[in-house]
Amino acid sequence: METELCNMCMVSDSLGRVLVQDRLPKPTNPWSGLTFPGGHVEPGETVVASVIREVREETGLTVSDLRSCGRPSHNLKRRFATRYKR
Repeated sequence: METELCNMCMVSDSLGRVLVQDRLPKPTNPWSGLTFPGGHVEPGETVVASVIREVREETGLTVSDLRSCGRPSHNLKRRFATRYKR
C-alpha cells in the first residue's frame, strides 16, 4: 500500500483570527466542510514547500515562518498529514 503525504496550514493574524475554508463537496473530492488550506505533497517536494504552495494556490496568500504543530496519521488509504501553523 502506498503512503500519501498531505498538509494543512492554520493561518492566523496578529489579532488571533484564523483563516478557514468552507469546501463544497465535489465528485472528485469527498472532503467538504470547514477546513484549513492544504493538500498533497508532490513527488520531490518538501512538506514545507508544499504548505507554502497549497496556501498560495487556495487563498492567494504567501506564508512564511511556519511552525509544525502536529503529525496526525489517518488510516484512510495510508494518508499522513502534517499540520503547520503560521
